[in-house]
Amino acid sequence: MKILQWAKRVVTGGIATGSTLLIACAYGPIDESYTVRGTVKKEGDPVPGLKVCTVHGEDAICTTTDSNGFFVMDTKNLSYMHDGFTVCVEDIDGDDNGSIQAECMSVEPNVKSPVNINMNVSEQ
Repeated sequence: MKILQWAKRVVTGGIATGSTLLIACAYGPIDESYTVRGTVKKEGDPVPGLKVCTVHGEDAICTTTDSNGFFVMDTKNLSYMHDGFTVCVEDIDGDDNGSIQAECMSVEPNVKSPVNINMNVSEQ
């Protein structure tokens, strides 16, 4: 009788363990990233070729706006969310899209990902 109970427990434990592993394999590890995306415009028109950086302390992540003035950046540094950060735009293509004045804006702490930034820049 005790052998039968022991066997039932082993089988039940195996099924529970197997199903847990199956779920873990299906979903994989949790990706804790923080996404900042947005558009840079001048007088309502998108501005391509601008350098956009998110800055948190000594950490900076940079990218370039595409032909639609769009940018996207990801970081695993969740301090961006917890502490807030700064987004800065800088002209790196010279006069190709007009001479743009460098500008920065602050993002408050605890803004959930993805953060959507829409910046309007002006000529220098």
